[in-house]
Amino acid sequence: MLRYSSVLRAGCLTGIVFLSGCSTSSTLLQENRAQADRYYDDYYGQPASRSGTQASKAPAGTGQAAGSRLSASDIRPDAPRRYVVQKGDTLWSIAQKYLYKPWFWPEIWDDNQRIRNPHLIYPGDILYFDYDGRQLAQGSGMSMKLSPRIRVDRSGTKMGEPLALLAPFMRWPLVMDGYEINKLPYIVSARDGQTLIPDNATIYIRGLERSRIGERLGIYHPDAYLRDPETGKTLGHQLSHVGTARIDRLDDLSTATILDIKNAVHNGDRLLPVPEQEQQQALRAPIQTPRQKIRGYIAGLYEASYLGADCMIAIINRGKQHGIQPGYILGVYHEGRVLEDKFRFYHGRESKPSGVQLTQLPPEKVSNAIVYSVSDNLSYALIIDSAREVQNGDRIGNP
Repeated sequence: MLRYSSVLRAGCLTGIVFLSGCSTSSTLLQENRAQADRYYDDYYGQPASRSGTQASKAPAGTGQAAGSRLSASDIRPDAPRRYVVQKGDTLWSIAQKYLYKPWFWPEIWDDNQRIRNPHLIYPGDILYFDYDGRQLAQGSGMSMKLSPRIRVDRSGTKMGEPLALLAPFMRWPLVMDGYEINKLPYIVSARDGQTLIPDNATIYIRGLERSRIGERLGIYHPDAYLRDPETGKTLGHQLSHVGTARIDRLDDLSTATILDIKNAVHNGDRLLPVPEQEQQQALRAPIQTPRQKIRGYIAGLYEASYLGADCMIAIINRGKQHGIQPGYILGVYHEGRVLEDKFRFYHGRESKPSGVQLTQLPPEKVSNAIVYSVSDNLSYALIIDSAREVQNGDRIGNP
């Protein structure tokens, strides 16, 4: 764990101060955060090697391995040797049948097969799992080479839509600039004047000049501004998906019907086309572990409904400009607390010196996240495999 060598006088602690003195200036806090980030950097995972697995690198001073290659212990002992891909399967759900760490999927998938679109999987495909012709030695932790890995028989497959990485969500959060939000169509009123607009209600909308009758639109409620926990700068305005409406008549005040409600719908809520095509394309991205170092923060969390269960969607303060891509698997880490180490003064000392010694605990990995959509400066990811609660401000790293 990180120990700050400078001694602080008792009574001088206002907030979190790591270095000597009583100053709480932003410069001092930035210096201490940078010091902690450097010391604990390897705890936040390492980039994947060219083969797709994580590069092995031992963190200095921690005695802990930062990354590892695929080993026999990563493969489920009940992994099917033959599996027929079903309609409704996702790439992630299939990877979970074979691997405890599904992001290792590229390591066991043979994409050098003489078939059309060897990197895709279709309903009806028959998957054959082969360990170089040898039975898996269960319980072995030894690294092994899996080549060929999973092969596919596509002879009886009716080519349709390939599997998505994830199934479509029922609710999508968005972050937009305030100026862009002000240009969106908005609900003027419900026909019966309700403050909380119910399901199946008739509503009147202004600004639908570019829409068409019968089109379905998502209803979004503007929430608070989203701020970057790293810089404090405004990233945009949060928009929560609260329902769906169908356009019935176009005019200066257009008429629409509420089709379903996920949360309370109000006058002033904005409308956007349902982003089916764009999101489906993103969801068909392959599973990838980043080949570059990823470091960032969770700027916002939203509840969503996925495959009939509640889940969380994270907004990350990194995007295309930082090399993030749809399909990336990222690790979510909770930063260690800073506390007073009351007993370190006695370690190897005969007497206790005056002052206070602060120590920062190591970060802990709390979850993984699958990136499904990326903008220039932001990414949206589904939180999976949570070991504990994920919070705003948690760190993002390599898995």
